[in-house]
Amino acid sequence: MRWKFLFFTLLVVSFFSGLFIRNGGISFKTKKVSFTQLTQNEDFLAFCKEAAASPDVFKYFKRNPIYNLFYENLSYEDGKKILKGIKEKMPELLESDLLERIRKMDCLGGPHVYDFGSIGPFSATTLHYLKFAGDLKKAFGPMNELRIIEIGVGCGGLCKVLHEVFDIEHYAIIDLPESLELARKHLSALGLHHIRYFTPDEIKLEPSDLLISYQGFTESSAPLQKRYIRKLFASAARGYLLCHFFPKHFNLRSMQKKELLQSIQTRQKEVMIHPEEQSGIGEKNYVLTWGQ
Repeated sequence: MRWKFLFFTLLVVSFFSGLFIRNGGISFKTKKVSFTQLTQNEDFLAFCKEAAASPDVFKYFKRNPIYNLFYENLSYEDGKKILKGIKEKMPELLESDLLERIRKMDCLGGPHVYDFGSIGPFSATTLHYLKFAGDLKKAFGPMNELRIIEIGVGCGGLCKVLHEVFDIEHYAIIDLPESLELARKHLSALGLHHIRYFTPDEIKLEPSDLLISYQGFTESSAPLQKRYIRKLFASAARGYLLCHFFPKHFNLRSMQKKELLQSIQTRQKEVMIHPEEQSGIGEKNYVLTWGQ
C-alpha cells in the first residue's frame, strides 16, 4: 500500500538527511507552517530543481529516496495487481506497439522496473498510469481532441501515457514551480512541447473538456482545493479525480470526503463517488467523476 511505503521511506530519508521525529510525527527542515500541497517540502522541491538543472541528477531522479516519498513508489506486487486488473477489464491497452511507446518513458530518470513476464519490464507506476488511462476511456469513451487540465503532475508521467493512448492536442498541468521545472524537462525529453504549465497562483477561470487529478487534488490544502473548485470545476465538462487521504502530521489539512463532495456539488450537480476499481492497491482510494 502506497502510504506504508511512504512511511518507511520517510524514516530512511530522515536518518540520512538529518531530519528528526517530533511528537509522533515526522518533521522536515521546513518551518512549522501549514502547507498548501503535500509536496511543499523544501528538500523535495530543491531536489526537483536540481534534477531539472543537472543531467547527472536527472539520469536517475526517479529512484532518489526523496523523490520516492511522493512518486515512483509502487512495488512489484503493486504492479502485478494493477496488471491483473488491466488484463481483466481493459486488455486492449496491452497491444504491443502501445506498450513499446509507453515503455520509452521508463528509459528516462532511471525508475525501478520489474519484469512482468508477458509484457516485459515496466515501472509499476507507469502501469498504474496506463490503468488510469483505461479508466478514463471506460468512463468517457474516446477522448481525442479534448482540452485536458491535470492538477498535480509529478514529472508528467500520466500526461505522457495519456498522449500515447489518445490523440490529445490541448493539455495543461498545474503544480508548484519546482515540480513544473522537472515536468517540463521530462516531457520535453519525451517529445511533448505543446504542454501549458501553470502554478496554483496563476490559474484563472479556465474552461476544459476534462479535469483530472492523480491524487494531487486531495494532496492540496482546503483553501487551495476551494480555489481549484471555484476556478476550474464549473467550466469542466467532465471530471475524473483519483483521491485519497493521508495522516494528519504532514502539516496539511485538506477537505474530508463529505465536505469535498458537498463543495464540488456547488459547481457540478451530477458528481459520482466510488472506490477505485481493479487496482488492488490503495484500498482507500476513491474516484470522483462527473460528465460520464
